[in-house]
Amino acid sequence: MEKQYDKMKFIEYVQPVLSGGSHTINVTQTITEPEGDSFTETGRFYVASRAYTLEPDAVFGVSPSENECGDFSRTIPFVTLKNATLPWAYKITEDIKGTPVPWMALVVVSAAEYSVAGNPVAEGAKESDMTIGDLLGERPSNLYFPDRSLLPAAVVEKEDDVCHVLDLPRKLYDAIMPSFEEMTYLTHGRRVNLADTEDRVCAMDGDFSVVMANRFVPAGEGEVQKSVVHLLSMLGMPGEIPDHCDTVRLVSLYHFPVFSIRDHSEAFAGLIENLRKNTGAIGYDRKNEVLKQGYVPKKHYTRTGETTYSLYRSPLIPYENREMDTASTHTADGRLIYDPDKGIFDASYAAAFQMGRLIALNRKADSGLMAAWRKKLKMGMHKKRLAKSMAPVDIYEAMKNMMGE
Repeated sequence: MEKQYDKMKFIEYVQPVLSGGSHTINVTQTITEPEGDSFTETGRFYVASRAYTLEPDAVFGVSPSENECGDFSRTIPFVTLKNATLPWAYKITEDIKGTPVPWMALVVVSAAEYSVAGNPVAEGAKESDMTIGDLLGERPSNLYFPDRSLLPAAVVEKEDDVCHVLDLPRKLYDAIMPSFEEMTYLTHGRRVNLADTEDRVCAMDGDFSVVMANRFVPAGEGEVQKSVVHLLSMLGMPGEIPDHCDTVRLVSLYHFPVFSIRDHSEAFAGLIENLRKNTGAIGYDRKNEVLKQGYVPKKHYTRTGETTYSLYRSPLIPYENREMDTASTHTADGRLIYDPDKGIFDASYAAAFQMGRLIALNRKADSGLMAAWRKKLKMGMHKKRLAKSMAPVDIYEAMKNMMGE
């Protein structure tokens, strides 16, 4: 099922052609001559994928950004993966209402929900690194982690590879973990039109998968609170944890910290109050007429080495721009406006020209087209000069020489 919004499509799920794990193939061949008969062969094969780690470049982006600080008390974190089918690469349970359950879940663990440093009896979440062999080996009876028989038989990782694990107390696990049904709503595929993006991104196919958390980022009141967002593997996890287990161990495929503080000025009431305070014209309280129009003096280093001051004003400030003839000016210096009354340059047009030029040249595809256009233009001008100064036969010989013939 797809929902289209302009240049983006949201897809409920994107299943791979073959999911990870064990598969069986049956082949039957029927012959008719010299007599009818059939032969059947059954084969078993495995599709191996990563189950305890992610590829280094598997994550396209996260929100909020790693180590970002702000008011995220109304923000649901999410992770965008480059592989559109990755969340559904394994089948962990039966479909729910016709929708496959992803094998990944995103959870947020606040600093208050971690074990207190130096207090070994404090109950809280704990993180650690261990080899996959140790992860699948013996463990305490009160700690739940799926048995080998419930996990994929064939994986890409080796047992001496290191993975990251998150241990959650049973109460915390029950409080923050999404159910299988919730996970079907928290994961989706996304198809994006990347035509207007930078070259590195534009080369991608535009198919992604997104895994969302099931709660907002916990935020501190008056002080910054750290939280860690974990992309967890749910392979082999049952719907209900056995009663005798008071700790649940999960593989954290990817994790990143965020810092949040509740900022009431960013709430609706605070935003309206700030809007009321800032409805005056820009620079209305300044005494100088030039400064009232939004101009600010900036140090200006000229091409000939002199240092002076010029006026600059943002192109988004709502004042009428100065009139100037731009038809014959093809450089940033040609956009400088000299004010003879004040004896100073206005560099606003020049800065805007240079900014637009740099933005255009930053896109390799566009800069290549411009270079080709300039080359074609110069060739045309060269041909015109040849036509004026040479005979037709000489032009033909000159063109042959230019083409290397």
